[in-house]
Amino acid sequence: MAHDLQRLEESILRWRNDPLAFCREVINFKPTAQQAQIIDALKYPGAWVTVKSGHGVGKTSTLACLALWFISCFDDCKVPVTHPAREQLKSTMWPELRKWHSRMENPFRDAIEINSEKCFIRARPDRFVQARTSRPDNPDALQGFHAEHLLFLIDEASGVATKIFEVAFGALTTADARFLLAGNPTHTSGFFWQTFNKYRDSWVRFTLSCLDSENVKQEYIRKMRGQYGAESNEYRVRVLGQFPAASSMQFIASDLVASAMERYTAVSADPALYAYAPRLLGVDVARFGDDSSVVYLRQGISARRVYRVKDCDTHTLACRVATLYVEHDCSEIYVDLGGVGAGVYDYLASHGYPVQGIEFGSRSQESSYYNRRAELWGRLREWLRSGGAVEESEELASDLTVPFYEYDVRDRIKLERKESIKKRGYASPDNADALALTFAGDYLGGGVRTEMRVKTVDEDGLFTV
Repeated sequence: MAHDLQRLEESILRWRNDPLAFCREVINFKPTAQQAQIIDALKYPGAWVTVKSGHGVGKTSTLACLALWFISCFDDCKVPVTHPAREQLKSTMWPELRKWHSRMENPFRDAIEINSEKCFIRARPDRFVQARTSRPDNPDALQGFHAEHLLFLIDEASGVATKIFEVAFGALTTADARFLLAGNPTHTSGFFWQTFNKYRDSWVRFTLSCLDSENVKQEYIRKMRGQYGAESNEYRVRVLGQFPAASSMQFIASDLVASAMERYTAVSADPALYAYAPRLLGVDVARFGDDSSVVYLRQGISARRVYRVKDCDTHTLACRVATLYVEHDCSEIYVDLGGVGAGVYDYLASHGYPVQGIEFGSRSQESSYYNRRAELWGRLREWLRSGGAVEESEELASDLTVPFYEYDVRDRIKLERKESIKKRGYASPDNADALALTFAGDYLGGGVRTEMRVKTVDEDGLFTV
């Protein structure tokens, strides 16, 4: 008996560093080549792994086997498992856990118990797999887990809000905290998307295409290609495991923004391309403590941010806008009247500046849009398509691509409200709204300027006329 126990302990030490061997020898799981790559990548302490995949490649069974491996081989450990929808978490992950638990060799099978919320070691209930729903209104879903070894398994990671990841990473003090993000790449914004883009150097990345999977039948691939076309977003996401060229709900596509930012250096180096056009200022005024007041300058096909500030009163902001108007020899100022924006507008108008107040929620001038904001964003999108150039900025890129859209009962385009965007865990798109405001006029050139000038600017940024 002592000899058998010693052999088991030696095997566990080996399996700690070889999850593939554990899955094959103990769980009787025969991974595909794709699944084996993912499992092997998690053997390293502190591993961060992100996986985008097509449908049916076996990502959920991979997550389940990794969870069973972790609690079986590490003494002080916890495995939080999360999914954006509670129903999906219960109907997909938990059945997979039960399935592969039932196939485990003893003594491991008898040592583990699974109930509706947890999968744990009977003799060590502090070693467990815990289900958590990662909704935007529950940003603490991945917080509060403490152990020497942690394995975070995030299923359908594309639907998990950025704020939830920020809370999880901000609360970590454990050296061996491993992350596995997996999902169909349905959105081209958010933290999951960023692990393949902005944060890609920090993550081990995998793309699992149905074309290379032993688990996916060729009939499924043929049907998807025939129904949607090989160039469609549906085929890209569901078969190839690639991010869509534009999310089905995304109003402005990421590739459109990327192209506009790539053009900016060349465009800004040749002012003759846009010298004919008036210089316009768009001013989005902050409403809430976390938001920023932003000013964008656009001249023809070129646009850039010229000011951004938080916690600024309307008088100070109005004076700064007046200064920018003079400095850049502008023709018109467009101010968002929502919230406290009316104060900025009133100050500029009373001092003779050519300013227009824009109500984002007012009726659109074009029948295809739900309101004025959707209309201005529509003009912005067409400007990007026709060669508009914007300076490279992660903030602006996120702001432009994060809003979703839908059609109302009258078949008008309705843009997602700022409040809804923030509930999904993203920042208010203040930069993009400021840029969109520059499309509120009908300038073809020229413009009338006031002779009013901002005369002094003190060192603290307080302005007087």
